[in-house]
Amino acid sequence: MLKVHILNPFACWTDKDDLWNHSELESLINNHANSIEGSRYQDGRKLKHPNYSITQWFDSKNIEYSISNDPDWIVIHVMSGGYLLHNQNMLDLLSDNIKKKLRTGRTGLLFWYPYETENYREENIRSQISGINGAGHNDCLIKVLVTGNLNNEDIVADTQKQVSLALRKVNPRMHGETPSLSKFVWNNMVNSPNITVVPLLFFDWQLITHLKQVGDTGDIIDEDFYNWNKSKSFMCLNGKDKHHRRLMLRQIRGRKLESQGHISYVCSGFGRVKIEGNVDNTLNVNEWLNEVPIFLDQKPHETKSNDRWMNPEIYNDAWINVVTEAFPFIEQDLFITEKTFKPMLQLQPFLIQGNRYTLKKLREFGFKTFPTLFDESYDELLTVEERTEAIGNELSKWVLLSSSVKKEMIKSVWDDLLYNQQMVFKSEFRKSELMDVLKIF
Repeated sequence: MLKVHILNPFACWTDKDDLWNHSELESLINNHANSIEGSRYQDGRKLKHPNYSITQWFDSKNIEYSISNDPDWIVIHVMSGGYLLHNQNMLDLLSDNIKKKLRTGRTGLLFWYPYETENYREENIRSQISGINGAGHNDCLIKVLVTGNLNNEDIVADTQKQVSLALRKVNPRMHGETPSLSKFVWNNMVNSPNITVVPLLFFDWQLITHLKQVGDTGDIIDEDFYNWNKSKSFMCLNGKDKHHRRLMLRQIRGRKLESQGHISYVCSGFGRVKIEGNVDNTLNVNEWLNEVPIFLDQKPHETKSNDRWMNPEIYNDAWINVVTEAFPFIEQDLFITEKTFKPMLQLQPFLIQGNRYTLKKLREFGFKTFPTLFDESYDELLTVEERTEAIGNELSKWVLLSSSVKKEMIKSVWDDLLYNQQMVFKSEFRKSELMDVLKIF
């Protein structure tokens, strides 16, 4: 059984009743009470969704764990992009015994941050970890960052190659124990001063489990209720005002495609309309204010409290989905969020304005993309500007097709649409390399 200590349990905001939900926080605090002397770090910040907690991820993966005074892992929930900058002394609260175990590699420090919000701060998340008092290599041999940035090397995959090579050289019958993956991973972590980064595809699981928790799975379109007589060629929903979303809206408007799509541009920010004046130096903000916001089915305060909701009337009335991801303009990163998995649940093909190789990464995880419908070479283009223009070209071609042709093309990929939907439904059963990392003790 995995033994953990959650250094900073958090409160969660519920979507249904807009009340503080302290149940998980209280449960964790009670479980931790008196378990590790002097090590409780109670945090008053909130995360919007309860299943952002690592313990809920453990539960869904059937990982048995206990709160222990002799933990394998000290877990820190990274609440926001600058959270660690404001909590650099949090490890001071740990007991001397735990600090000793961190120094000797018998306990690890795990930063749980599989979300996309690290780019809301200029400070690199790894440098933030390095700046924490007590997180240097002499004080903590094993540091793991679980990140939603999929453009990171996979330590487990690399270590598996080492194990395979060792197995070729060692005959277990003659030389004893078979080389262990967990031992190799542990050795690699202990002997490296660097933070071990574990990429985690998180948001397909987060989306479907959230919908189950709040009782919104009834809004997911199934085969029997699929509308084969749609009025719109596409949909493109946008929450926060960002540079790349402005680019996409310009593509749609410049090609005079607005009447063919369900389009929103809410400009949401802390429950109100917020125009980001500094995200696009080529744009006159006053002129932009004449063009946005565009409300469709939700206003800023509604997207804040219920941003995972998928209006079935809108989704079932548009053939395809133009997804504007979270940070496609950070070219060195690759985040895939719930924005991509919503059309999968709603049986829609998609064009994704994401980071370079987003489609390639989805295929690596087993999802289907739609090269028979669109020229998906846009996924390989170097900049978000190039990818956006190429998506605009594909969207223009799609809009020009007759309704009967669109219907036949959707039928041609129908099995793939059903497959993607089931992939999201079953995401809790997908094995993650993180499980191998957690087993090193």
